[in-house]
Amino acid sequence: MTEQEFQKEIEALRKTVRDKDDYISYLEGLSEMHTKVIMLAEEERREAEKIIHAHESIHGIGKLMPADMGSHEQAHLRQKEMSATFNLATLVKNGIDLDQVIHEMLEAFHFERGILFLKLGRKFVSKMFTHITLEETRKPYFELSLHVIKEVMKDHKTILIEQKTIQADTGDVIISIVCIPLLQKEKLIGMLYLDKIHR
Repeated sequence: MTEQEFQKEIEALRKTVRDKDDYISYLEGLSEMHTKVIMLAEEERREAEKIIHAHESIHGIGKLMPADMGSHEQAHLRQKEMSATFNLATLVKNGIDLDQVIHEMLEAFHFERGILFLKLGRKFVSKMFTHITLEETRKPYFELSLHVIKEVMKDHKTILIEQKTIQADTGDVIISIVCIPLLQKEKLIGMLYLDKIHR
C-alpha cells in the first residue's frame, strides 16, 4: 500500500468517525428534545386537569347548595368556598373566560351581582363587573360591602353575610354578601365579591 493510499484510508476512517460523532450528537439532541416535549406535555396535562377540576368544583357548588340553607349547610358552604379559592385562582392565572366563571359562581351561590378584583402591583383593581356598575359601588349603602372587601384583603379569609338590613336611597334593604379571596401559593392575587339585594 502506497503512502498516498494509506493517507486516503486514514482520511476515510476519520470521516466515518466524524459522521458517527455527528449522528450520536443528533441522537442525543433528539433524546433531549423528546424529554423536553414529554415534560412540557406533562406540565400542560397537569394544568388542564387543574382547570377541569376548577370548573367541576365551581359547577359542583351549586348542586350541593339549596337556596334555603340552615346553619349546618352554611358550615358546609364555607368549606366549599375555601376549596373553590385555589381553583378560582387557577382560572384567573390561566386566563379562562372569567365572565363565565363569575356567572357560574353567582348561580352557585344564588346571588345576583359580582365584582372580580385582581392585584396589579400593590393595588387591587376591579377588573370585571357583573350586573353592577362602578357608580353603584360609590353609593352609601355599599359601605358594608367595602368593609367586607377590605377585611378579606387583610385576613385572606372568606366572609359570608346573610340577609343584613342596610339603609339605601329608597329606604331599608336586605343584602347578602360573600367575598372570596383568590390565593396562589398563599399569596392573595385577587378577590371575588358576590351579593344579592333581597326584594
